[in-house]
Amino acid sequence: MRALTTPLFASLVAASLAAQQPDALIFTTASNELTACPKPAALEEIEPQDVMSVVPSLVPPCAEKFAPHNAFLTLAGDEDGDSQIWEAVLSGAIDALVWDPDAAGATDAHGNGGNPDDPDGGQGGPGAGVIGGSDLRGLFFSPKHDIDDCVNASGTPTVFTDGDVARIVADGQFSFLIREEQIKSAFGIPNADEINVDAVALDRDQLILYLSLEEAHTIDTTNAGTVVAEDGAILAIPLLAYGEPVTVAAASGLLVAHEVQVDNYVSNSNVRDRSNMAPAGIGDTDGLHVIGGTWANQWGQWNHLMFCGENLTGGAVLSTRPNGAGTTGSIMQLNGIPLANNASPTTGGRVGLRTAFPNAGSLNGLECRKAWSVCNFVLETSTPQQAPGGAFDIQIGGAMPGAALLLAHFRFDTACYVHPILAPWANPCFPEIIQFQIPVGPVPIGAAGFGVQTLAVPAGAAALDLTLQAVTFDGVQFHFSTPMTLEVL
Repeated sequence: MRALTTPLFASLVAASLAAQQPDALIFTTASNELTACPKPAALEEIEPQDVMSVVPSLVPPCAEKFAPHNAFLTLAGDEDGDSQIWEAVLSGAIDALVWDPDAAGATDAHGNGGNPDDPDGGQGGPGAGVIGGSDLRGLFFSPKHDIDDCVNASGTPTVFTDGDVARIVADGQFSFLIREEQIKSAFGIPNADEINVDAVALDRDQLILYLSLEEAHTIDTTNAGTVVAEDGAILAIPLLAYGEPVTVAAASGLLVAHEVQVDNYVSNSNVRDRSNMAPAGIGDTDGLHVIGGTWANQWGQWNHLMFCGENLTGGAVLSTRPNGAGTTGSIMQLNGIPLANNASPTTGGRVGLRTAFPNAGSLNGLECRKAWSVCNFVLETSTPQQAPGGAFDIQIGGAMPGAALLLAHFRFDTACYVHPILAPWANPCFPEIIQFQIPVGPVPIGAAGFGVQTLAVPAGAAALDLTLQAVTFDGVQFHFSTPMTLEVL
């Protein structure tokens, strides 16, 4: 028998290792929640603007912050030009998530680019085959409400509407995956009508984008004619080419499933909600993500999808994969762990939420990546704004035990954004370092990976913005946290 060549052997080993790597669920929540594990307040409190990650396992998992609201605010900058960065830029919620590790500036937790093209990597898992893309630069999202980009950077701000899907790039600007006008054109929706993207998923291999819209819209489709797409319906747009933005043809939209069909998928899964009741359908379809394999209905053949929705409380996640009876609709499994219950209440514990917390609400945006490519080294605070004489509390999460060096960039100027630069010589969780930072002291990091520091504001301090970042060194490379902005009023 001929021996395997070295490249072939290496590729087989790599494929085998990838298949064994656990997946991480990336998500936002529809309401305020708490993580399952006690932490300092700002690290355990989850807002709908925070992007979380969890690795489902037999041991009850803990959801961890991946991209805190404050990090988005810092990168987006002073989008309304009123000299205040800490505002509800992402007011309401982050409605939809889709991650592209190949996006310019995006890296994985080891500083490498990624390849999201194969939704299952040939292994059948939702995060398999994805090499990287763990930083928020590659994270496209849709906001609950319209926002502007950095007004001082662009002169005339570009409005990022709730019908757009975009990511934050350099200098507080946005790079769009798809614009609201393109979606309207694909489905024949009048320009005067407003749309809000509730969920989005992407398969770059097959050049197709899946989505769900809030509220009902009359749409034209090539496969089902003119229909009313309710807010639980799933739609799709074939892509002529991938780019930022993608290229789509007018009148090309597709119906994947009516809301009533999605309701049936929910019923077929036998899922129980937080009250141990069968949900009354999906409500809104709030999150979508492409997973391995395909399925078909009377409207066509589609990628299998994981999905969440308004009525799937307790953080339940379902899929279009068949149930035990062979009908469409089942409880999603990740790492062999079901992401909901069918014989007892779904309480949030499957996705690392605190089960005793009163809400135990539904998830909103959905994504999935290999766990090793997701980094949770973040900065948070419960006191983003302080007057002179006050004190900021600074909370570091997801750090290596030992100590983290806190860096600060003091800004008295009127520029509306910070100036991060790529740090290719580091092994960053966040791939950039804020320029012109000075050390403000070490912060002890305990065995659980978090630490707390208090930073006093002198009584006579002038109004300024303070952008912070933490850095650790593992003996070989540096690691940078997500940035955070504090404001002295």
